[in-house]
Order: sequence, then structure tokens, then C-alpha cells
Amino acid sequence: MPPQKGPVWSHFSIIRDDQGIPTEFKCKFCNKTYKKPNGTRMQTHLSDNCANCPAEIKMKISHKVEEEDDETEDNPVIILPQSPHGNSASPSNVVVCSSKQPAAKKQKKIEGYVDTLTLEEKKTCDRPFARALFVKGLPFDTFEGEDMQAAFRSLRPSYKPPTPKSIGGSLLNSECERVQSKCSALILKSSSVTLLSDGWTNQRGEGLVNFVVATPEPIFLDSVEPGTQRENSDFMFEKFDFYIDKVGSEKVNLIVTDNASVMRATWKKIREKYPHIHTIGCGAHGLNLMFKDVLKTNPFVLLVQRAKKVVKIKKRRQLYAIFKSKQIAKYGNKKRALIMPSPTRFSGAYFMFVSLYKNKQALQETMLAEEVDIPEDLRTIVLDNSGFWELLTFAIDYLQPIADGTHLIVGDSARLSQMVAICINIKQKMKSAENMESDIPLAELFKINKAVDSRINKFCINDIHRATYLIDPQFQGAGFRDTEVMAGIKIVKGMATHLGLDVDSVVENLADFRTKSRFYSNDLIWESARKLNPVKWWGTFCQKQPLFPIADRLLKCPLQPHANGYGRIMTSSRIRDEIASAWRNAKRQSALRATPNLHLILDWEEGLKGSEVNVKRKFFNMNQFLSLMKVRMTGILILMTPSLTLSTVQMKCRLPLTTNTASFRQTIIKIRNLILCLPRTC
Repeated sequence: MPPQKGPVWSHFSIIRDDQGIPTEFKCKFCNKTYKKPNGTRMQTHLSDNCANCPAEIKMKISHKVEEEDDETEDNPVIILPQSPHGNSASPSNVVVCSSKQPAAKKQKKIEGYVDTLTLEEKKTCDRPFARALFVKGLPFDTFEGEDMQAAFRSLRPSYKPPTPKSIGGSLLNSECERVQSKCSALILKSSSVTLLSDGWTNQRGEGLVNFVVATPEPIFLDSVEPGTQRENSDFMFEKFDFYIDKVGSEKVNLIVTDNASVMRATWKKIREKYPHIHTIGCGAHGLNLMFKDVLKTNPFVLLVQRAKKVVKIKKRRQLYAIFKSKQIAKYGNKKRALIMPSPTRFSGAYFMFVSLYKNKQALQETMLAEEVDIPEDLRTIVLDNSGFWELLTFAIDYLQPIADGTHLIVGDSARLSQMVAICINIKQKMKSAENMESDIPLAELFKINKAVDSRINKFCINDIHRATYLIDPQFQGAGFRDTEVMAGIKIVKGMATHLGLDVDSVVENLADFRTKSRFYSNDLIWESARKLNPVKWWGTFCQKQPLFPIADRLLKCPLQPHANGYGRIMTSSRIRDEIASAWRNAKRQSALRATPNLHLILDWEEGLKGSEVNVKRKFFNMNQFLSLMKVRMTGILILMTPSLTLSTVQMKCRLPLTTNTASFRQTIIKIRNLILCLPRTC
């Protein structure tokens, strides 16, 4: 009996020869012809390839095939054949067959039943892993090695992490393009920016100068290697001029650099060409130099020498061990380590003084120990309460405002106005120190105060600092002399002229702000001044006031080149060296410039949040797996692991071996799970 033809044949025309013998079969919708009839190929043509086939017919054909598949797969039968001796067969000899012969249908691919990744899915997974390396400054071969590969396989078997070549090539370049486009958008969106510059030397001794633009978020622009060219004011002005033009001269409000003489000469040239741009030195560098001015005076020079001699007991093994035992006995878990200052960080002397003062009792008890020979000069210093320790206490009290100010201005929210407040506190400490009793001669104290006052006026405070201090709602120019107020108002008027504002209205609004009159007489807005950031305060309460555009520009200016987290980025030695190495590889140079800017991009994918990145995870689907293997599944599994029988599964999984379909499928699932847990050698 010839096989019955399916519904697909009704959509093909039969072409016969003169003798009535079929020679071709032609599709009624697109005239596709088949010389040899094949129902499977003809069905595939209609459902997948025929562009003119109506959608209803395609759906009907596909639905018909699914129904046929279901009929052949839902009713497996277990046959337990008789042994030659008349007993039932063992579980290992179980044969599973279908109640119906399977109809011809489209063959399914194995990829649908195992964990696979498409090329797009792999790229989606590679990008966040590569970015993690860039942000942390890790080597490109971090994902190499069998242990790392095994860790990734435990997360997803089919995923292989990117190779060092792809991380340093296509992934780095694509990340660079994405970050650079976002950084350009941020600069374009910002109404006012600050240009910052700082120089450093990498671990190979190569000098580099980096340029950053703050919006106020810091955006890394470039690193310049002077090379054989002399790093003078002409060279620096040329570079600044280039980046000012690149960002837009009308947007640049402030330039912040270090306080070197070359930079001060560069400031003069910048102000001549761009009168509206203000130039200041790094606040942290200015306070660090203030430490130097104080410590180079006669009383403090001798104090530093003696303090270092005491800290060097760390080099005397036995003596230091005695000190450690005394330290633990006295302070327990609250003990403080002895600190040796860095040669270039003059503020380190203050922390050395504090560490000695915190360990005074333990040090003095150590000097009385008889187990070890102690130099007489060292014992004299530590036991001299009226000399060494009294001067040390005075130095800590005198230097504390400078140390607190240094800690404050390296924070993420440091503002120009805070530098003025820091200097006011330092001056108040200077005046109170003149009335304190100490072994320092009054003439020497006046000399120290004069050096500090000179450093404040020449390096730490400029007129733009005073203008910012005037319009900061937390300060409002408190403690200013009339000359300082006028200097700040002069800056405000100049900025109003540059921005095209009504100067008289701006000055009048500033007067109302300082006197808390008219609009500013509302107590509600001043209650929030101490809690809110000044930029948010102006934007929330005073956005319509004439003074707002100037206040917004000034209060967003960073205080020093390492502001707003930029220091944490660039102090990574690996990132520094990666950027430095870019000068030897032109292909990677532009890409590595984007590495410090990755902290600006919060979402993991363009236009998507990290939680919304949806990558399909094609894990095993047991129903599909059973459909694929059908009745042969049991035999295949047993052949793969000859020692694993259904009786073993019955014992391990505690499931009864019955002919029930549901129980049988559960048994098959347990078999597969056990096989997946076996070693590879099985």
C-alpha cells in the first residue's frame, strides 16, 4: 500500500510528460520545481523559504508537524523481554519503543538542547569583563590559566573569556570609542568647565603631563610626553592653548596647575590671550609647601631630626620588639604604628609627630628596659618631658589646621571657598600661638607666622577664591576685610560682563544675598544652606536669581588637579604605565586615553542599564532532550556508562522502577544528572 500524502502536496502542481508520467513538481506560489518529490524538502520550502506562501498556510503546516510530533512522543511503552529461562529481563536489558511509528518530519539540530552562545551573545558577555580589567588596571592576561577557565565554566559551560589579544585590541578600541563619545557629550552639555594639568613620573622614570577637564566631573583628555623638548612656559602655553580651543574657550572658566615657576609664567601668557580665564595653583600643593615653610625654621628642624631618630628604633630588632610588647600592653588593639615621613610629602612630619605622641608612654617604658643597650642620646630625647615632648605637643597643635585642611581639599567635594575657610583657620591658630607658652622664642614664632602668611597670600588664595567664598551660602564672606570683599566683587562683575548679564542687577542681587534681604530674607532657604551642597542649594532655591549663573560656575570649580576622584584614578601605577606605554604603540594610544574615564559610564551597555542586559542562557531543556533522543535515550546513556544501570538508579534515587510514563521520565532525568556528576574518565 503506497504511503499517504500529506497536506503539503496540495500546494504543488504535478507536471507530466506525454506518457502521463510525473517529471516535475512545481510550487503554486513561487514556481519552485522539484524533479524528485520529497515531502520533507517541499514542506521546508513552504514553511521557511517560499516568500509568496501565505502566512496562514505556513502556520497550518507548522502546526500540523507539531501535532504529529506530539502523537509520536507522548506514549512510550516499556517492554520487559523474557529471558531464555523464562524470567523477566534485568533492568539493563530494558527496551523502550513507541506505540506508533514516527512520521517523517524535519530533523532538529542538537544545538537547541545544549548550552551554546551566539557571536552577539559572546560579545555582550566579553564587554563587561574587559571593562572590569580596564577600570581596575589589571593585566590583559588575567583570564588566562586553567583555574580561571574552570571558574568561568562553572558559571556558563559554553562561555570562554576573551583572550589578551582581543582585550587589548577590538574590545579596548570599542570601549574607547564609546567612552570618548560620552565624554564629548558631557563636555558639550556643560556650560562651564575647568582645565587642569598635573605632571608625574612613571615607574620607568619617564616624565608625562596629563590634562583633565572638569565639568565638574573630571574627564581625562590626554597625556603629553615632552620627550627631548624642554618643558618651559612656551611649550606649556602651546599645549594649554590647544586644549582650550578643543574644549571651547568660551566654556573654560578656570585653569588649575601646580605652583612651579614654569606654570606661573604660563598663567601670564594665558591671561593675556584669554582675559576671562582665571589661573590658580593646586591647593593641596600650596598647603604642602606651607608645611615645608614651617618645618624649615630652626625650632622645627631640630624637632624633626630628633623625632626621626626615635622612629628609627624600628631598625633595631631587639629594641623594637620590646617596644611592641610595651605597646600592646598599654594600648591593646588601639595601638598606633610609628610613621616615618616621605621626603616629598612634608605633611608626613605632622603624622610622625602624632604617632610619637600616641606612643609616648610605651616609648618611655622601652627606654627604661635593661635587656638591651640603648644609645644615651636616644634615651635622653624620649625621657625629656620638658624639652622634646613639650615642643612636639606645640608642633601638633600648630600644624593641625594645615593637616586638616590638606585632608579636606583632597576630597571629592572640595570647593574654592573651602580653601579660604582653611586659611582663615590657620591664621587664627597663628594668632593664638603667639599668646601660648612655649620654648620657641617669640622672634622665631613671628618668623614662622610671616612665612605662613606669605604662602597664603601668594599661592593659596586668589581673587577667584574670594569671589567663591562670597557667594557660598555656608560662608557668605564671613571674616573678610573690606578690601577682600571688593576683590571678590570685582571678579563677579568681570564674569557678569563676560556672560552678557546685567552687571548692576548682579551686584544688587549679591548685596541682597549677603544681607539676607528681599528674596533671600526667607528663613526656609537658609535652613537648608548648611545641609545641602552649595551647587544644589543655588540650583534648588535661587535658579531664577541674577547671581545664579555666576554662582553655578564658581562653585563647580575644583580646588586642585586631583579633585573629584581623579587622584584615585591616576595614582594607579598600572594605569599610569599603560598610558605611558601608549606612546610606544600608536594604535593603542588613543584607546588608552579613555581608560581613566570609565568611572563616568555607570551603565554597562549603550542605552541599557546593567540590570537590563538580557543574555539568553540556553541550558538543557529536559522535555526537548527527551524528544530528541526519544526511545533510544536509555540505551545511549547505558552505553555511555556501562556500570550505571536502572537498578543502580533505583537504589541511588529511591524511585520505584515502574512502567508509568511520568516515573520513567523522572528516572531518566536522574540518570542524566548522575552522569553529569561523574568524572570525565567515566
